[in-house]
Amino acid sequence: MNKHSILIIDNDQRFSLSLSLRLENELTVITALNGKDGLSAFDAKSVALILLDLNLPDMSGLEVLKRIREKCVDVKVLIITSKSCHEWAVQCADLNVQGYREKPIDTEKLVEKIRKMIGINDSNYLQILWGKEYEARTVSISHTIRKAMNYIHQNYHKNFSRDDVAAFASISPDHLSRLFHKESGWRLKDYIAKYQTHKIKELLLKRPDMKIKNIAASVGMPDANYFCRFFKKHTGLTPTEFRKNSLT
Repeated sequence: MNKHSILIIDNDQRFSLSLSLRLENELTVITALNGKDGLSAFDAKSVALILLDLNLPDMSGLEVLKRIREKCVDVKVLIITSKSCHEWAVQCADLNVQGYREKPIDTEKLVEKIRKMIGINDSNYLQILWGKEYEARTVSISHTIRKAMNYIHQNYHKNFSRDDVAAFASISPDHLSRLFHKESGWRLKDYIAKYQTHKIKELLLKRPDMKIKNIAASVGMPDANYFCRFFKKHTGLTPTEFRKNSLT
């Protein structure tokens, strides 16, 4: 069974080992003892969450976070620090951090936090998508299609194929397409487009200072013209029009 991956960038080997042992049955845990190795691991692997210690031996954790955000604005990051959380919160305010944990850390509480941060489905999105059918569909949807949705939610910003989704869900591509349409009510390619559009809208509103070309790159569409055509096709508005209408 494929599992979510998390990346722990922390030079405290005992902490990383303890957390890895606690989570290894549920998640694939990747560890790095310094910023350089952490950035290399992030480039090499698709991760759902990063635990980042701000006190690293080779570079500032803040610098690591900035480099991560240059590549991906949406990966979840949980800050680990031995200093005041308030002090770091101010410096990280514009870098889309999902939380802070101050050392010494209660491992059990941290594990619970990680579990909550890594859900199988984006429930808020599915509630919007399915509306009144949400409860009925979430009860009846199969584990296979949940896995397929999970893959899409975690990799929407990458160039993946139907075969990639099918391999993750351990099902043939044709069977996946039929089952996905039957259970979700949407064709697979339409669902992917809808989810990408949903995440683009979130970024346009969450980061009003972020340039359109940078948002395009962060969702896997480095061609800004294609990005604008894609967004207008699915919303009827350009990204700039949507942002202006929503924020005024």
